[in-house]
Amino acid sequence: MALGAQPSDVLRMVIVDGLKPVLVGLALGILSVFALTRAVASLLFAVSASDPAALISVTVLFCSVSLVAVIVPAHRAAKMDSLAVLRTD
Repeated sequence: MALGAQPSDVLRMVIVDGLKPVLVGLALGILSVFALTRAVASLLFAVSASDPAALISVTVLFCSVSLVAVIVPAHRAAKMDSLAVLRTD
């Protein structure tokens, strides 16, 4: 922000950078579920290993928790006074 970035730019940058590892992890997790369906099927009770409702609900849950975890520091970063931060360093 000291170099001219708007608070919305900082907010967007922090959210995007925070959610990239989450999305990569979710993609790898979903791919591994389909790859390991037979091995996991014996461990589950009353749910199939590739149950779409379970996969979608877990994906939505992880995305929403991650979004909340990223939004809080993003708002703090966007509201920082850049001159005060530069003076302390």
